[in-house]
Amino acid sequence: MTEPVRDLTERYLAMQKAQSFVRYVIALAVSGGDPMAAVSVFRARWPNSKHIDVVERAAVGAGSTASGNWGGPLAPLSPLAAEFVELIRPRTVIGRLQGLRRVPFNVRFPTQTAGASVGWIAEGAPAQGGALAFADTTFGKSKIGGFIVITDELARSADPAAEMLIQRDLSNAIVAFSDQAFLDPALAAVVDVSPASVTNGATDIESTGDTAEEVTADLKAAFAALAAAGIQMSDPYIVMKPTTALFLAGLENAAGVPAFPNVTVAGGSIWGVPVLTSASVGDRIVVLDAAEILLAEGDLEVEASNQATVEMAAPVDSPPDASTVMTSLWQENLTGVMVRRYIRWQRRRAGATAFVSGVTF
Repeated sequence: MTEPVRDLTERYLAMQKAQSFVRYVIALAVSGGDPMAAVSVFRARWPNSKHIDVVERAAVGAGSTASGNWGGPLAPLSPLAAEFVELIRPRTVIGRLQGLRRVPFNVRFPTQTAGASVGWIAEGAPAQGGALAFADTTFGKSKIGGFIVITDELARSADPAAEMLIQRDLSNAIVAFSDQAFLDPALAAVVDVSPASVTNGATDIESTGDTAEEVTADLKAAFAALAAAGIQMSDPYIVMKPTTALFLAGLENAAGVPAFPNVTVAGGSIWGVPVLTSASVGDRIVVLDAAEILLAEGDLEVEASNQATVEMAAPVDSPPDASTVMTSLWQENLTGVMVRRYIRWQRRRAGATAFVSGVTF
C-alpha cells in the first residue's frame, strides 16, 4: 500500500470514529442523558456502526473520562472522543500552531527561565561562568465547558443533515470558545479554574492606522517587543481575523504595489511568518512564538439532559439576578448537551506574545 493510500485510509477511519462520537452525543440527547438508554438508541439507529462495541462499554462509567484521573484509562469512549478532537483541532488556533511545548497534567516539570552565559575567550583569560535557571511548574486540570441546546425533534431526526448540523454546532462551540480563551487579553488566570490567555499582560501596541506604512510599523513594533524580551522566535506566528487578512491582501503601498502579497483570507504569510486567521481574535493582530507556549491537552467529556433550567445567553450572569431570563428545557422540548474539554496553556516567558490593538480594518 502506498503512503497516500494509507494516509487516506487512516483519515477515513478517524472520521468514522469522530462521526460515531457525534452519534453517541445524539443518542445521549435522545435518551435524556441516560448512558444505558443511549446504547439502545445508538444500536437501533446505527446498527451497522463499527463502534457499537465501544459505545456499549462506555455505558458503564468509570470515574471520569478525563485522562489522568483514576478512571481515565478505563473509559472506552476516549478513542472516539480523541478522533473528534482531531477533527476540530485544525480549525483552532492552538491546533494550527507548530512547535508548542507539550507537557502533562498534574506532573511537576522544570521550565527554563534564563540561559547560560557564553562569550569569546581571550588567550589565557577565564571563560565566562553562568548557570541555567529553572522554575518548577505543575499544570493542574482545567477544562473548557459549554453547552449547545437542540430541539428534541432535531435530536430524533433520522435526516443525515440533522446529524451534520449537530456536529457543526458542537464543533463551532468548542472552536470559538477555545480561540477566545487562548487569545483574549482580558482573560486573566483564575486559580483552580482557568489559565490566563497567552496575551494577558502582553505588550499592547495601539494601531496607528490602516495604510501600508502604518500597518508595517505596527507589526514591526510587535516583533520588536518579542525581540526585546529575548524571544528567539523559533516558531513565530501572526494571528488576525479573516476580514483583517482580506483587507491586508488587497492593501497597496504608495507605489501601488501589494504591501502583503502572500496574505490571503485563509492566512498565508507576512515576511515569511505564517499567518493564522480566527474570528475570535477580535480587533487585534497577535504576534507570538509557539515555542514559548506550554500546552497540556486531555479528553472530552459529554453529558446531556432535558431536566434543567438554563440561561441561554453569552456571557451568562454569574450569579443570576432578578433580570436573568431562564429557560426550562423540559417545558420547551429542548435538550442541552454539555461538552467539557480538558486543556491548559501557559507562556514559558512573559514576552512570548505581543499584540496590536484597535484594529478596525
